[in-house]
Amino acid sequence: MTDSWGERHQSAFYLASMAVGVVLSLFCPPEVSEVSDALVPYALAVLLFANFMGVPFGRGQERERNGAPAAASRGFTLWLITLNFIVVPLLVMILLPTFLGDSSVIALAVALVVLAPCIDYVVVFTRYAGGDSTLLLRKTPLLLGLQILIIPIWTSIYTYIGIFAYKDLGSIFPLPASAYAALLVVMIPALAAYLVQRAHHTPKIAKYAKTISDISETYMVGIMCVLLTLMCTAYARRIGEAPQHLVHWVPFYFIFALCAGMLGFLLPYTARYAVKNRKPLTLKERKAIIFSVVTRNALVMFPVILALSERLKEQRVPQADLMQPAVLTQTMVELIVMIILVRILQPLREEPVAEPQNE
Repeated sequence: MTDSWGERHQSAFYLASMAVGVVLSLFCPPEVSEVSDALVPYALAVLLFANFMGVPFGRGQERERNGAPAAASRGFTLWLITLNFIVVPLLVMILLPTFLGDSSVIALAVALVVLAPCIDYVVVFTRYAGGDSTLLLRKTPLLLGLQILIIPIWTSIYTYIGIFAYKDLGSIFPLPASAYAALLVVMIPALAAYLVQRAHHTPKIAKYAKTISDISETYMVGIMCVLLTLMCTAYARRIGEAPQHLVHWVPFYFIFALCAGMLGFLLPYTARYAVKNRKPLTLKERKAIIFSVVTRNALVMFPVILALSERLKEQRVPQADLMQPAVLTQTMVELIVMIILVRILQPLREEPVAEPQNE
């Protein structure tokens, strides 16, 4: 896996694209934002297809890695699951009530994003920081499947303990047909990527599949830039019109990233001393875990949040139209955090650790 020039400078491109979108949203007629809003689902579908092409569906992610058996990564997998689907949800449960404000609807959008571990550009940032991006990439199908199953459980728990309001969330179901159409933005690209990856029945089909995969990888950064520009053009104006409902989520996103990153570093690090006779995680693996628990799956969750927002707006639930801007705010904060995190982790090198002795 090599780095292209675009990947090496993707952070700058993403921030510049968002800045362009903000300028267009604030200084152009409202019709520009409306057109961008209509184009977002199509651009998102293209980007998700490119992202899913990088997810190793059915490619034997449990095969040998660098000459070592898959069993060597079991500790990594265990920490990845524990931190992303137990520790992080508990952290969100602690932090969310402090920033809840007067709308559990926006909090729902925030929770859906921060509960979902990233499966796309987290791999690239992990590679820049010297983490085990190959191993993390092979775990992305597992992360995607588990978040689909586990996030509804945690949101139900949050509702039960009173973080979310029954009166708001009870308006979501049953979803209208338009909401299910929005979910197709995720389902169709995922299915298409899976079919392309499995297209190896004849050399000709395999060649076409390889070409599609190469194109997806080559233009990933460009597609992401287009999407970020469209999203900022569509939603930045709403942030400016209702800052009191969204600005206080900025420190939440920063605090979440800080706490999640510290937990992702400290728990596996201290465990190697607490648990005897078990091979500790390498520094590269710990870096990958840190990026996984900090980076969230905003773009994959966006169609889900869009569907919920449309349903809540039909029910005239206040602030339902601010759910998408809340996701955009998280993406802005996350890009800044990723740049800082790469700077911090990149210089770190493995320290020799004495092998535990059997007594």
